[in-house]
Amino acid sequence: MPAKHLSPFALVFELGKLIKGSWPALFAFVIGARRAQGNFFWILIAGIVLVTVLTLVSYWMTTYQILDRELILRKGIINRQERHVPYDRIQNLERRQWFFLEPFKLESLSIDTGASDVKKSALVLSAVPESVAETIEKLRHQVLTDEKSTDEVTPTESVSNETGQATISPKEGVHGQVATAKYQVKVGDLVLYGITDTPWLASFAAIWALSSELHLGDQIGRYGNEAALKYGLVAIAGILIFVLLAVMAFNLVKVVLRYYGYTVARQGDNLTMKGGLLKTDTIHVTLKRIQAVEIGQSFLRRLLRLVTVNLLLIKANEGKENAASGSTVLIPVVPQGRAYQVGHPLVHLLPEQAPKLEYGDAYACWLRIRNGLIWAVIPVIAVAFFYHGLWWGLASALWLLGWGFNGFYAGHYTTTAQLNEEEIVLRRARLLGIGTTFVGWHEIQSMNLRQSIWMKKRQRAHISIAVRQGGSVTTREYKYLPLSQAQAIFDWYRDFA
Repeated sequence: MPAKHLSPFALVFELGKLIKGSWPALFAFVIGARRAQGNFFWILIAGIVLVTVLTLVSYWMTTYQILDRELILRKGIINRQERHVPYDRIQNLERRQWFFLEPFKLESLSIDTGASDVKKSALVLSAVPESVAETIEKLRHQVLTDEKSTDEVTPTESVSNETGQATISPKEGVHGQVATAKYQVKVGDLVLYGITDTPWLASFAAIWALSSELHLGDQIGRYGNEAALKYGLVAIAGILIFVLLAVMAFNLVKVVLRYYGYTVARQGDNLTMKGGLLKTDTIHVTLKRIQAVEIGQSFLRRLLRLVTVNLLLIKANEGKENAASGSTVLIPVVPQGRAYQVGHPLVHLLPEQAPKLEYGDAYACWLRIRNGLIWAVIPVIAVAFFYHGLWWGLASALWLLGWGFNGFYAGHYTTTAQLNEEEIVLRRARLLGIGTTFVGWHEIQSMNLRQSIWMKKRQRAHISIAVRQGGSVTTREYKYLPLSQAQAIFDWYRDFA
C-alpha cells in the first residue's frame, strides 16, 4: 500500500494539539499584542495565519504506510521522523470515534507498542478510515500466527444471551474469531455508578473555590443570610442540597457519555472493550499483557453491592485510563454477586467464584485504630489550643471517630491468601474502600516479611509485596497479619523463586 495522508478532519486534531502544546506562548503572545495597542489587530491576524500555516504544513508532512509486516509513520516539519512498527511489536489498539466522525466512517487510532518510553510507546493516527485498524489487526494476527507453531486453545463458556449477562456471541470479533465471552453493562448499574462516583466531591470543592475567586461567596453569603432570616436554616440546607445535586447530575452525565453501551468481549487471546455516546472508545488488549486483575469497591458502592473490575497491564495505552499506573477498566460496574461469574470467562486469572477470605481479628483492628488515632489526635490538639466552643468540640470528636472507624475497617478487611499453586489473592481496605487483587507468581517482583520486637510476642508480621504494574513496580504492604498467614505466602513465593 502506498503512503497516505490522514483525513482532512485530522486538521481539527492537529490544531487542538498545537494550541494545547503551546498555550503558554500563545498566552504571552496575546498579552504582548494587547500592550501594542494600535497594532493589536494586525498582530492577532499574523498569529492566526502562523498557526494555520503550521497546522497545514504539519498535516501535509504526516503520512502513514501499511506494509505486509510493518506500519510506517512519517511526520515532522523541521525534525523529520520516520517510525517503523513491526506488527508483532503492537501490544494494544485503541480506537476512538467522535460522533462527527461516524457518518464518514473515520476514527482516531492509537497503537501501543509497549516501549519503556511512554512518548515512543504510543503511535497515534488522528483521523483514518475504520478499515485501517481492521487491516492492521488482520496483518498482525497473520504475523503472530506465522510465528507460532500452535495456537492457544480457548475454552468456551455458555450462559444466557441477554444484556448484563456473560454470553456466547455469534458475532465475529478481531482477527475474524468468534467471541467466546461477552458482557454489556446495564444502564441502571451505570446510573448507580455515576451517582456513587466520588470525584463529584472534588468537583463540588472546585466550584466552591472558583466561587471564592469570583467573589460569588459574598453574594451567596448575603443571600443566605437574608434567606436564613426569612425562612430559617431550611433555606440554607436547600441551597446546599441543590448545588450538590447539580454537581452529581453533571458527573452522572459525564459517566453516561463515557460508558454508555459499554461492552467487553473476548475473542481468542484478545479482549475488546467498547463504549461511549458522543465519542466511542474501542480498546483491544492481548491477554498476555495482563499482569493482575483488581476488583475495587468504594464505601458507597459497597452499600449498593457494586464493584469495578480493572486490569493491570504491562503498558497501558494513553487513553481512557491512567497510562502511568498501567490500569485499564475491564468492567466499569457490575453487581458484586456476579463479578466472578461474569469476569472469569473474560479473564481466567479471576476465579469462578468469590474466594473465601479470612477477616482480621480484634487485635489487628485495635492496632490499626491505635495507629490512626495517633496521627489524628495531633490536629485535634492544635484546634483545642486555638479554638473553643461546642461546634469545634463536636467536629474534633467526629474527626477522631472517623479515623478510628477507618482503622477498624482496614484491620478487619486486610488479608492475603493463596488461591492456587501459581496465584495469590490480596485484599486491603483503605479510606473505607476495598481492593481485591489477583496476581500470579511471575508478576511479583519481590516479597519482604518483617517483624518488630513487640510483634514477635504477639505472633504478628508485616508483608510487603512488590507487584509489577504498568511500566513500574508498586509495593503493597499488608500489616499486622497473623505470622502463620504471612509466612505461608512468603514460603509460597520463596519456593517458586
